[in-house]
Amino acid sequence: YIPTKGNIKKMQVIISMPGSQRVGKGQLDAWKPLAEEHGFVVIVPEMLQENGYRKNSYRFGFVSQSLANGKFSLRPQHKWVFQLIEEIFDFYCEETNSKEKQYDLFGQSAGAQFVERFVLTMPDARYRRAVASNAGQYTYIDPAGLHHSDGTLCDHPGWPHSVSDTPFANKEHLRKVLKRDFII
Repeated sequence: YIPTKGNIKKMQVIISMPGSQRVGKGQLDAWKPLAEEHGFVVIVPEMLQENGYRKNSYRFGFVSQSLANGKFSLRPQHKWVFQLIEEIFDFYCEETNSKEKQYDLFGQSAGAQFVERFVLTMPDARYRRAVASNAGQYTYIDPAGLHHSDGTLCDHPGWPHSVSDTPFANKEHLRKVLKRDFII
């Protein structure tokens, strides 16, 4: 959505990730009055199942693939769904001659899971602020993995439930992540 007044080249950009249905209309309708009042652009990507985005490839970013031994491996970063956000922003800037260097990222429900994992995996992305609202689950950032309250390791201690055994558990990586403006 582009507001009816103002200079599009100077408008702030919000990319809003929808919930599990991944349909943009509801998100767009919710943002329109605010965008019009405050003069910012709203982009709502639709990553629909019929276009090849399975439920988990959206929420988990298509970062990993399961291996036969019950483990997983990371896909190359250029194949992650998260990478599309940077590409969408680039496309928007090219098409509108926007001078914006950063965008804000918002997600609700499954979109919040998307945003939270995006932040964890893409600390060098160009978002100014990221907000995750009402996620059904989060990725635990303790490099030791996800544990029950009694201290025993959970059945699925690693990605996407925690950063355990991933490059995202690296202290330097987590330091970069935690320095960013991220609101849950």
